[in-house]
Formats: sequence, structure tokens, C-alpha cells
Amino acid sequence: LIHRALAELQDNFRNVITLIDLQDFDYEEAAQALNIPMGTVKSRLARARLQLRQILKDQMEERFSVFPNSLVV
Repeated sequence: LIHRALAELQDNFRNVITLIDLQDFDYEEAAQALNIPMGTVKSRLARARLQLRQILKDQMEERFSVFPNSLVV
């Protein structure tokens, strides 16, 4: 689920969240690796996490919905 959700993120968000949350880069290392300011890293990370949370929530709702209303007895 996580890899599928990450694939749905825009590249600039996926790159930041991958470096920091999956590869354990700190903000400064991520900023250097991506050649962007540290403030941009922090804002993209925050947005990426929010988007990822929503994508995962949607996936879980799809996966664990019991039955469509038409099938409820």
C-alpha cells in the first residue's frame, strides 16, 4: 500500500518524503541532495505527509469497505 501511495505523489513531494522518512536524511542533507532551500524541504515534507495520509486513508476505505449498498441485505 505504501509504495502505491508514494507513486501517487508528485515527484517533488515523493523525493523529499523518500529521503527524509525512508532513507533517514536530515533536512540539511535532503536540501543539499535536492538542491533546494531547507525551508522548501520542510514545507514539501509537510505537504507530502498530508497527501500521503489522505491517499492511504482512501486506499484503506476502498480495501476494507464491507459491501456496496446494493449488496446489503
